[in-house]
Amino acid sequence: MSNRLEIFKAIDEFLKDSWAILGIGNTLRSDDGFGSVVAQSLRDRINSASSVERILDGGIAPENFFSKIRNMEVKKLLVLDAVKFGNRPGAIRLFSPRELDSPIMFTHGPSNFEMMQLALPDTKILILATCPESNHLGDSISQPVAKAVQVVVKEIAGIIETIR
Repeated sequence: MSNRLEIFKAIDEFLKDSWAILGIGNTLRSDDGFGSVVAQSLRDRINSASSVERILDGGIAPENFFSKIRNMEVKKLLVLDAVKFGNRPGAIRLFSPRELDSPIMFTHGPSNFEMMQLALPDTKILILATCPESNHLGDSISQPVAKAVQVVVKEIAGIIETIR
C-alpha cells in the first residue's frame, strides 16, 4: 500500500487493539536510522506514559525486544524501517510480512520478518517503510527521508492520541 491517506487509515485501524511500535535502524548510517528516529520522535512527542512504553527503539538489534513485546501481550506490532523498494527516496509504503517473506535488502542488510513472526506468533505485524536515499556511515539523514520522518511522526502521533 503506497497511497499516504490509505496508509495512515490502515495504521489507524491496525492500532485499535493491544499494540506496540518497533523502530529499526542505525542512526549512524544516514537514512537507515529512519525507524529509530521516528520511534524516538514519537516517544518525545506523546504525552501518555502508557503509550510511550509501547513505542520501542530496537536500533540495530530489534530481536532484543521480542521478549518484551511478548510480555506486553501485544496483538499488533507496527515496525518502522528503511527498505529499498524501488521508489523515490522518502516515499513511504506499508508492507505485510508476507510481502517481505523473501530476504529484501533493508539499508542495514538483509532482514527476515519470518524470524520476527516466529518469535511473535500471536502478534500481527505490519511494516511501515521509507525508501532511503543513502546509508553511508556518518552522513546525516537525507532531506527526503527527513520529510518522511516528519509526516510519519505527525500522523502516527495523531493516531496514538485518539486511541489512548
